[in-house]
Amino acid sequence: MVVIIIAVAAGTMYKAPVQPTETSTTASAQPYTVYTEYTGATCEAPQMLLSSVHQSVGLKYGLDVQPIGFAGIASYKESLDTGKVSFGAGPTYLLSSIEQGMKMGYTMAYHAGCIDLVVPAGEKGAWYRTAADLKGKTIAVGDFSDSPMYSLIKILEYNGVNSRTDVNIIVVPYADMPATLEKGQIDAFISWEPIPLIARDQGVGRIAINMALDEPYSEWTCCYLTISKTLPDWVATNITKAYTEEMFWVTTHKEEAARLLTENKILLGSYEQVYEELSWFKFYPRSPMIDLSSQIEPLYKAGYVDTTPTRLSEMATWVPEGLSLKELQEAYDWPEVW
Repeated sequence: MVVIIIAVAAGTMYKAPVQPTETSTTASAQPYTVYTEYTGATCEAPQMLLSSVHQSVGLKYGLDVQPIGFAGIASYKESLDTGKVSFGAGPTYLLSSIEQGMKMGYTMAYHAGCIDLVVPAGEKGAWYRTAADLKGKTIAVGDFSDSPMYSLIKILEYNGVNSRTDVNIIVVPYADMPATLEKGQIDAFISWEPIPLIARDQGVGRIAINMALDEPYSEWTCCYLTISKTLPDWVATNITKAYTEEMFWVTTHKEEAARLLTENKILLGSYEQVYEELSWFKFYPRSPMIDLSSQIEPLYKAGYVDTTPTRLSEMATWVPEGLSLKELQEAYDWPEVW
């Protein structure tokens, strides 16, 4: 990966960012090193840029942001719990870990859907009209414990399809999903971007559900900023502030973000694909409590978590000292709010 240190350009809609709080806890000549791990999904663009071409943003908040290679869902959960990983995307698949007492918390919800359900292109996929048509079908996920799996559960349960008995869910590596669909070995797959766009552009698949654009899914939080609770509050607060600043930059510089992510080989996919994906996303900092309970409800009813939605949403939400999401919302002129 080519690493370039650049300053973030001020856009026309840019306001002065919320600066780090200077306290005895934060007063240090050296930046605090934090580590982020990401899967390679397009919605992780803010943390990819924070830990590569925009490390200067983290330094403004007293943070030296370093990337760690993704080693799988189980490793990611353990690393957040122990502090080996400081922060990353936190979809609902982390809820079972939080329920078990692992030391991590959501400091903000930051975007809606980044996951698509794909069926075969053309006549092979003509059977699909609504999500209810998934009943009896074989659907591929990348991992039984990752975010697309949990999104699939919510889609199925919302549409009256029992996720345990009415469908056959199998694991297929993400990179193999388009070919597996083309061979007819699966009826559909669900994945982060950019795999769905790759399948579409190869003429293999049709995006049946785009969770960034299609209601009601476009109103569901997809990712929460998840921070290890092994960190001091001021570090968690400043990670959230730096992440928000980078979210705003990506939101208002989507063409430049797509160029940096593809030219520097940070993200899979072509420039055109990444730019299209970013154009769908609505990044905005809001409280996890806004819809977390409703996100948990279908998982609770289907038996994937045991704690009541209200209680588990309280357990998952972390408001570190010094963090005000309202201030972050007002610090920038967000072009879209969800």
